[in-house]
Amino acid sequence: DLRHRLGADGKPYGKMVDFKLSELRIIRLLEHMCSSLSQHHDFNTTSGYWEFIYKPYAMHRTLERKTHQQKFDNFCASLLEEVEDDLADALIEGEVDSQGIMDYLCIDNTLHCTPKQVEEVTKHKAELDEIDRIDKINVEKQKEEYKKEEEQRKREEGEKEKLQSSTSEDGNDEL
Repeated sequence: DLRHRLGADGKPYGKMVDFKLSELRIIRLLEHMCSSLSQHHDFNTTSGYWEFIYKPYAMHRTLERKTHQQKFDNFCASLLEEVEDDLADALIEGEVDSQGIMDYLCIDNTLHCTPKQVEEVTKHKAELDEIDRIDKINVEKQKEEYKKEEEQRKREEGEKEKLQSSTSEDGNDEL
């Protein structure tokens, strides 16, 4: 929505741009592409290939793996920089949607990946998305359990305070 000014009649005027075709959407997609890829990739030092890994294992990286990860981030950023304008044009023209960015980037435009590799990445990404979804559900359950435990603890403390105040009142009556 680019209608930031008011006309003489008091109504906003300007042009409306569909979010799907907006520059903001394209910028967001491009900004998060390398970071989302690097969250799930690691370099296998024995095979010499980039591969998908499950997130918790990514936290236990050695210095060598962190170095490879930085190289991957740099490679992704430089690759994206090379094709950024073409990719943005393809997104605006509808040649590519947000799901097809990987194909466009790796196969069609730069030839850095084979179709089979992209298929594997897509399959693994779907698996990781499902794991993320389950993790989010588990976190929500843990939050609910914690909240219930807190409420129970507060009730017990309130009951103790009532009991203490009633026993202290009973002790005062005898004096």
